[in-house]
Amino acid sequence: MSAEKKWPFHHIDEERPISFACLGTSCPQTCCGPFHGTRAVKAVMGMDDLGIALDPTDASTDHASIFAQIRLTDEDVRRIRDAGLDHLMVYRGDPSSPHYYLRLDTDGSCAALTADHLCSIHPHRPTICRAFPFYFDLFAGLSMIEACPGVGSETQPARLLREEIEAATKMYRFWLDETLG
Repeated sequence: MSAEKKWPFHHIDEERPISFACLGTSCPQTCCGPFHGTRAVKAVMGMDDLGIALDPTDASTDHASIFAQIRLTDEDVRRIRDAGLDHLMVYRGDPSSPHYYLRLDTDGSCAALTADHLCSIHPHRPTICRAFPFYFDLFAGLSMIEACPGVGSETQPARLLREEIEAATKMYRFWLDETLG
């Protein structure tokens, strides 16, 4: 661990073994788009809650599950714009204060996927993608989506998964701020 940045997670020992490693290009499935691991979850929000599509060329978000929607934080929007990838974003809701999402293909998969199902924007990927498969559960705290092939593939100390855990924390706070205003 570098001296300039202290381990920020008070209830997770940085040496605690976590049974996860991203399989990267050897992964047998992509975590992007309509991921089957979310099918066991019931969303309270529906597509109508996202607001109307402000981009008339993008109807794909209207045909995909709410779990396929890749919501972008303000930091994500800046990172994607700075990389010149504006064409991959769609806008929904109130035109004066739109919500940003990654564009989806008509089958509900992420438009940033290449023909061989790899992420074409990996260095610029959104926070939710950086967090995957980690998320915060109201009952269990920091959790992983078990259907991800990387879960159980290798054990490593939590400190090596810092980026993913920090991204999960950012997304949890983002959703709290969005919900509570």
